[in-house]
Amino acid sequence: MGCCSSSDYAVLDDEISLADNVLPTLPNATRLKDCPAESETSLKCLFQEFDRDGDGLISAEELHAGLLLLKKSPSKAAVSRIMKTAHLSCAPANTVEFKGFALALLSRRSLLYDFLYEGHDTKEELEREIEEERKKGKGWRGMFSG
Repeated sequence: MGCCSSSDYAVLDDEISLADNVLPTLPNATRLKDCPAESETSLKCLFQEFDRDGDGLISAEELHAGLLLLKKSPSKAAVSRIMKTAHLSCAPANTVEFKGFALALLSRRSLLYDFLYEGHDTKEELEREIEEERKKGKGWRGMFSG
């Protein structure tokens, strides 16, 4: 998909792309208001890469799909943990808005940051979840639909 083709965001020299594993360099700031404008733009572009339907919110399904594009193996439990920690009370239930997403990354202490920047993966946890779903007679594809 590639971000920043939208007129909402400035075009960057290095186009941010989950599919190509091109992520922005995070600024030293830990608060969004302390970020340089270009860093905030980069974070917005990264957010847009996850927000596939363009509604300004990231759902669990969109988060899962974005992590898969990065060749990660996110478990349902990991996606749930990320959603809970990045969710702000002003966002609709079970969604993450830009501010919560950005703060999770800027803190450098979140599971979202670990997945994107530290090479974290939950492949073993995912394999256990798939096996449990298989034993229940459900397919793994239905794990993220409710």
